[in-house]
Amino acid sequence: MTPLVVGLGQPFGGDDRVGLVIAERLRNKGVRAISITDATLLVDMLVGAEKAIVIDAVVGSGAPGSVIEMEGDELASHGACAPVSTHGLSIAGAVAIAKTLGGAASVRFVGVLIRPPDRASTTLSPEVEAAVPAAVDLVLRLCAAPSKEGSSAPASSAE
Repeated sequence: MTPLVVGLGQPFGGDDRVGLVIAERLRNKGVRAISITDATLLVDMLVGAEKAIVIDAVVGSGAPGSVIEMEGDELASHGACAPVSTHGLSIAGAVAIAKTLGGAASVRFVGVLIRPPDRASTTLSPEVEAAVPAAVDLVLRLCAAPSKEGSSAPASSAE
């Protein structure tokens, strides 16, 4: 089964655009990856998907540029980090609504840790840019893996 792959971010959000950058790099590798700027769009997408991979920036403890992976259900309760949300609905909220509506049997979240956004920019910081290849490789592995694979431990860290 080919998973739904969605990258979230803000085009002028500096490091908050990392989900969009990763989705673009995945498209360059032949993966059908969708880019969106609002988590509310995820609800309908997830309802129609059996397996999904959601990619976004994460603010939390850990070094900027660290790549993390977890189950979509873990997002709401994971105290060490939270995906950046500039809109009313978080990724955790979108996953919960989609599951209530009968979709999204398996959702994996891939995040890249960033510093809290503080300025408009169309470029990534060096630490976050260095993490993009590892995040792309992780998503490619998840695309090929059966559902429910992985752990919530950090996947890699850019140094």
